[in-house]
This record gives sequence, C-alpha cells and structure tokens, in this order.
Amino acid sequence: MSWRDWLGLSAPKAEERATLTEVDFWMRDGWTNAVASGVSVTPSTAMQVPDVYACVEVLAQDVGRAPLKLRVRMDDGEWADAEQHVLWEILHDLPNPEMTASEFRAEMMRSLLANEVAYAEIVRKPNGQIKALWPLDSTRMTESRDALGVKRYSYRMDQGDPIVWTFDPDRPPLLVLRHPSPIHRCREMVGLAIALDRYAGKFFANGTRLSGLLHIPPQKDAAARTAIRSMFESMHKGVENAHKIGIIEGNETKFSALSTTNDEAQFNETRKQIRTMIAGSFRVPPHKIGDLERATFSNIEAQDRDYVNSALNPFLVMWEQALRRDVLTTRQYPRYQAIFDREALIEADLQSRAAALAIGRQNGWWSVNDVKRKLHENPVAEAEGGNLYHMNGNMVPLTGAPEAPARQPFGNQPGADDAPADQVM
Repeated sequence: MSWRDWLGLSAPKAEERATLTEVDFWMRDGWTNAVASGVSVTPSTAMQVPDVYACVEVLAQDVGRAPLKLRVRMDDGEWADAEQHVLWEILHDLPNPEMTASEFRAEMMRSLLANEVAYAEIVRKPNGQIKALWPLDSTRMTESRDALGVKRYSYRMDQGDPIVWTFDPDRPPLLVLRHPSPIHRCREMVGLAIALDRYAGKFFANGTRLSGLLHIPPQKDAAARTAIRSMFESMHKGVENAHKIGIIEGNETKFSALSTTNDEAQFNETRKQIRTMIAGSFRVPPHKIGDLERATFSNIEAQDRDYVNSALNPFLVMWEQALRRDVLTTRQYPRYQAIFDREALIEADLQSRAAALAIGRQNGWWSVNDVKRKLHENPVAEAEGGNLYHMNGNMVPLTGAPEAPARQPFGNQPGADDAPADQVM
C-alpha cells in the first residue's frame, strides 16, 4: 500500500506522451492534417522555408553567443564570478568534450523552437557532481508517469532497449526546456509559405510563360503534330526559355499577345507579407532575417534593444531558471546563480559606447580597470590608480559638506564702531 492509499488519494492518471516519430503523435497533434493551402506542415518541412529557418537561427545563435556565467554570493553580500567552481567550465566553456557552450545552447534552441521541447542528459560522477551535458534528440523521447505519479523519460535508441530515467528532484537526470513553437501554433501561415515556395519552384520547373501565341494551319499528320509538340517543349519549357513566342495550330497564321494576370502580379507582395508575419510569430525584427524594406540606420539600434528585451530575454530567463532547477542543488540555491551577460548582446555604436563609459567613469561608479574590462583590454596597475574611483568636484555629498558660518546681526558686530572711516560705506 502506497502513501497515497493511506491518505485516501488516488494515483494521478499516467501522462501519455509519444515521440514525434510515432504515428499516433502525428495524428493526435494534427501534424499530418493538411492546412488550408493543401500542404502538411511538420518541423522538418517548416525548416525548409527560408524565413522560418532564419528566425530559428537568429534566436539559436543569439542565445548561443550570450556569455553564461555562474555567480556566487560572497560573505559581504556581493556577487562574483565563480570561476573556480566545477560548473563554470561546463556552463561557460565546454558542456561536453565534443561541443562548445555556444554550440550546445544553439542546438538546444533549435530543438526547442522546432519541437516545443529540448532535452540534455546530465552526466554525473558517483558523488553526484556534474561532469557533462549532452543534448538529446527530442523526437526520440517519451515522457510518462508510473503508478505513483513519478515522471519517467524513455529515450529510443537505434538498436537495443530504450534508456529510461526516473525523475529525482535532488539529482535531476535531464535538463529540460519547454516553449510553444510558432511552427506548430501558426501552421496555417507556415503552410502558406511552404505552398508559395513550392508554387515558385513548380512555376520555373514546369511552367511555360509565353509572351504570345503564333497560330499555324492544322497538321493532319500525327507525326507532324508530334514533331511540332516536341519542338514547342524544347523551345519553351524551363526558365531559360520563358517569355518566348508559342506556336499552335489554326486556320490561318496570326499572333495573340498574352499578359500576366493581377493575381500572379501579387505573388511577390504575398511573399513579403508572409515573411513579415513569420518574423512576428517568432518576435524577431524583420531586418534580422534580411527584410530591410522598412529599416533605417536610426531605428535598427532601437529595434535591436527591443528585440533583446522582449523576444530574447524570455528565453534567457527560461534558461536561467531551468539551470537552477536541474543543474544546481538545493544547497546551492542561496549562494549560486547561472545568469547571462545581456550587455554582450547589445552592441552600441562607438560614439554612444564611449559616451556611456565616460559618464560612468566621471561619476564614480566605474574605475579605469572597470572600463578596460568592458573593452576587453589589459588593466592598469593598481599602483598607477587603475582601481581608483573618482567623481566630479561639484558632486559633494550632503553629509560631507562644510557648515556655513553663523551669520551675525548687522550693527552688533564686535568693533563695528572702531572701523576706519574709509571702510564705512
């Protein structure tokens, strides 16, 4: 009898979750159902759309290039880089012997944005110390719960039995990230983009765009008609033969001009609109995926700051909290935190950056070495004042301001009657 039976509680219903490669998953979640444009949208087909691929790569690369640091709270309450901790190298440099930290996080983001979940195996030493993080293929993972409600992870291998992990809150076996995927939530829009790309490909591969038709007398001989048809295809099929004059049979020779319909003329405008909508679903500025139609030199920097704050920052917070839950132990919670350096993602122009550093230096919250560290330059020796903090001379704290002398009433000053005549006004 379990503890749930003693308390009169029934075990929670087992969670049914199939892998992305199983048929029941595709059928239940609607991936195999064709959208209104007549195509089937899956993560693999969606990633073939250039705009979707560009959005995924922008977010994956930006999360990958953001420095991830392990911070420790010192005895005086200040936070410092925990460079001597074993997790520093795993989070900041090499999560495993085959991947850099940037490659690891980018690969996890690609799986997250395409499949709505990303997994990484946490390899531990016998004493529980983490020694590596290995990304896993989320399409091979199945999540379920046993009779007691404990979560289990089953990873299907190419050969042999699957690998099974049981969730342990003290030593989590996996690093898990979850986020809704625009590919799944906006399938109709992605399907329209896929249909447009396929239409364009078929248009140039099989379409015959004629600038006009040349009618010739009918040919009674079948061999003659076949020869004319073969000649017509060889002359007009394909991209290089587009917009030539076609020849068909008629009672007399005449020329008929052809023009492009209005619907076909709007093809490029439709693709532009779809590109903007896809970028909006990923919350990525259009100029990030190559759409510079409305971008200017004055607003791109502002768009980059808004992109970091509104689009990228939620992913960074999700990473930080997932690492705290799965990588750090409960005893490390009060003293350690994994945090991204968001300043590295915003690169201001040289003049604005120099002005900001100068303001910080002149007002006393940055020293010379603080500024040099931000510029990745060698520090100045302490004996030469590299660690000194200065302030403007007119910035004096109220507690340190000298007191004004007491003012005495006019006419009662000592010796006022003895003042020389030439000093009396």
